[in-house]
Amino acid sequence: MFCNEFKTIDEVEMERLTTFKQKPFLETIMNKKTKLIIPTAALIATVGVIGLTSTDEAAAAKKGMEKCYGVVKAGKNDCGNISKTHSCAGQSTVDGDTGEWIYLPQGTCSRLVNGSPTGVES
Repeated sequence: MFCNEFKTIDEVEMERLTTFKQKPFLETIMNKKTKLIIPTAALIATVGVIGLTSTDEAAAAKKGMEKCYGVVKAGKNDCGNISKTHSCAGQSTVDGDTGEWIYLPQGTCSRLVNGSPTGVES
C-alpha cells in the first residue's frame, strides 16, 4: 500500500475479520478439562442435595430410632406434623401436641407419658 492510498475504517475492520478467524467466546475460555469438570461438579452437587433431603428419615430408622408423637416441647419437633400445617423442624407451637413428633430410641416412646408411635391430627 502506498502513502496516498487510504482505507476506510470499514475496510480495515472487514480485513481484520476475514484475516483472523475468531473462536467463539466459550471455546476460548474453556479447554477440554474445564468442559469435563463443570458438568461433573454439577452432577456431584445434585446427587449430594438429593442424598441430604431423602435420607433423613431412612437414616434415623436404620439407627434404631422411631418417631414419637405427643412428647415434643414447642419448637423442638424434628420435622413436619401430621396435619401438614408446616413441614420443617422446630415449628411446633404447643408442648405435647399429638400431631408433632421427635425421633427417640426404639422402644422409648411407649414408656413416656402421652408418648405414641402413631400421631393424631390436632
